[in-house]
Amino acid sequence: MRIKRIFPYYGVVVWLTAAMMVSCVPTETATSITTILGCSEGGPGIFTPEDVRCYLDQTDPPRSQRIDGETVVILADPDSIADWAGAAIIYHIPTVSMLVLDQFGDADPEASIFSSRAGLAALSELGGNPELMAGLKQQLQLKWQTAPSNEPAIRLDTAWQDGSTTIFFIAVAGLEATDDRFYCPSQTWTIGDATEEIVPDCMAHEVGTPVSHFFFEAKRITGSGERPVQVVLNGVPSNVVQVREGTVAPETLVYQAVLQQIAARPLIVRGETFPGFDGDAAQIVDVVDSSLQHNYLAVNETPSSLRFLFQNSSAYFVTPGASIARDYLPDGATPQACAQFRNDYPGLGGVASLSRIGMSGDGAQALVHVLHECGPDDRSAAYYTLSEIADGWQVTNTVAAVTELPTLTPEMEYVNQASGCGDIFVYKSNRARSEYVKVFIDARAVALSAEPVMLDLAAHPEASGAWIDVYADSVEKLGEKPYCNDIGQTAVPQSVWQAVSGTITVTVSASAPTEPCAGEPGSGIGWWPRGADRS
Repeated sequence: MRIKRIFPYYGVVVWLTAAMMVSCVPTETATSITTILGCSEGGPGIFTPEDVRCYLDQTDPPRSQRIDGETVVILADPDSIADWAGAAIIYHIPTVSMLVLDQFGDADPEASIFSSRAGLAALSELGGNPELMAGLKQQLQLKWQTAPSNEPAIRLDTAWQDGSTTIFFIAVAGLEATDDRFYCPSQTWTIGDATEEIVPDCMAHEVGTPVSHFFFEAKRITGSGERPVQVVLNGVPSNVVQVREGTVAPETLVYQAVLQQIAARPLIVRGETFPGFDGDAAQIVDVVDSSLQHNYLAVNETPSSLRFLFQNSSAYFVTPGASIARDYLPDGATPQACAQFRNDYPGLGGVASLSRIGMSGDGAQALVHVLHECGPDDRSAAYYTLSEIADGWQVTNTVAAVTELPTLTPEMEYVNQASGCGDIFVYKSNRARSEYVKVFIDARAVALSAEPVMLDLAAHPEASGAWIDVYADSVEKLGEKPYCNDIGQTAVPQSVWQAVSGTITVTVSASAPTEPCAGEPGSGIGWWPRGADRS
């Protein structure tokens, strides 16, 4: 038999082969089981978030690189005697999920492990950051002295299953980071005897810039019997995997039980978790077990994506928060906005924002916060406690909660490459592309030169300005760049912060363009704060 056993400390995937010795004489077989301790307990294993952090503390910085607060990449040592699963492992620390890269820097779906939907959602976002993945590919090829064959190979495996929903992990191997032959490829899926053609609709790709060479796709697969699945990208076939319907994830069952409690009609579900408001959890102290409270607060320290939840549902439609603000509630859940929402979408029961699920130590109790907008009331919120029953979960208690929306505040850590256009409009984002600092200077009104020029914002209010846009999630999920495009900004910030004083130092190396661009005051293209349009 073949058993997949993971030793996460080394990132090792070990295939154990058991051979049965056949003899005419009965024999006794002694079995010994060795317990592997986690790193935080002094052992070599990684089984918990604490184990991941423990290993990071023991790894030199060149081999461990933080991507963000919850994601880190660990590079294998080519001279190590340990048998690693790949040349690099990208860990999502809270879920101990891992995305594995081989010695060429290509994603390896078979070796990658996604322990939860939340871990898959977090690591899948790396596909939207081709610059980061191109940098890792370059590091690994240099470290392992490898070079791409330029012959594409399509890799396919399952990443996650939730009942009839199977999330497939598709990777294109063998190409340079800037090879765009498989940018937004056509897809032909064969599942059993059924075939599905997908013709993509994508923006044009800028030649010479990095391309994401892996992505995830959700498919509906039902029945207990295995079916062969294969995908063909731009005429190149993948390997074949055998797949049957999975079990429904406990997370899905808990959320379903709560949402059925608050609305009988279909709901728009915000695509990012919302844990409630500061100090709000004090209302549940007397009615919720302390260990359950502790777990709830711990898992809700930071927002989490709900991507891949309810993929095949006709009752719940997970939608990015920025899209909800743009398409459904541009003015928030005001009485007027909710009246318009109910008139435009009479078949919907409103918009629900979910927290992550807090679980008791025995896994039999759950705690969820829900903010319900434009339902029977314009705004209502509550904490729900649930208990596990034979066929799912049931709500056991409801505690009303406050409903005032907080304002997202900027973190002011801008690390991605700056860009710009117009005369002059420049911007730079944080790593998650959910926060942008943007600066506008009217090059026609201010004398600029190759020598540094310092502008006082208060002294030049009509010719300069600085703002910070804070979005509910990464703007890349909307499919358009937020600024400097030919279409205009598609995402609406959750909050905007304007500089009221300070200075800007400007140096120009060429003549500034005279054409305004999307996002620039006065352009008439895209969104800009009220009162800031200088047209």
